[in-house]
Amino acid sequence: RIGAMVLEALLRSGKKGDVHTSFVSTNLVDAMAKKYGRKVYRYKTGFRYISQALHENPEGFLMGFEESIGYLIVKGGSLDKDSPHMALFVSEMAHDLKKQGKTLTDFSEELDSIYGIYREDQVSHELKEGQQGADFVENRVLKPTIAMLGSRKVLHKGVHPEMGIVVIELDSLQILVRPSGTEPKVKFYLKLGPFKGTITEAKAYLAEVASAIKELFSH
Repeated sequence: RIGAMVLEALLRSGKKGDVHTSFVSTNLVDAMAKKYGRKVYRYKTGFRYISQALHENPEGFLMGFEESIGYLIVKGGSLDKDSPHMALFVSEMAHDLKKQGKTLTDFSEELDSIYGIYREDQVSHELKEGQQGADFVENRVLKPTIAMLGSRKVLHKGVHPEMGIVVIELDSLQILVRPSGTEPKVKFYLKLGPFKGTITEAKAYLAEVASAIKELFSH
């Protein structure tokens, strides 16, 4: 959520450039970029792809971030995750909001009113000893028929042709599934939005589907 808030602040400031993020990160940035006439470039998981984009075209780079809390907003500095500059920017943003009688929470809620409700969640499935992540995704997620997750109907399931990860589509919800590259886990990324309902209903939707995923693969 912080990434989206910083992006909105950068876009409002009139700074030029496009947005670079991972495929599993929030879909909110697509709505934001469309409003301001910018492009969104999405990459496989791994911050090196975002760093490479900055290195290759610094003038066309506005911001890069991924869901696992990695950010790049300063050209000519670090080509890796740059938490010092990001922390400074968020502090300045909070200070500016305070002068307007607002908080970061107020700003977050403002994004909901402008773009609609977008929320994310993540479920990590621990693999048993000897299990391979790619085999689990293939045989437990992709091949079997999954008609429902909780009370929610599965509309589509397949492999994304460019990213090579499993995509499960529900009403207003995407679930992206990939084996972790660093841990014995399979990760399920839940991306909700735009969602027609209240924030409470959105959180309940995500919680229901997350619980259903845990239950489905617990055996």
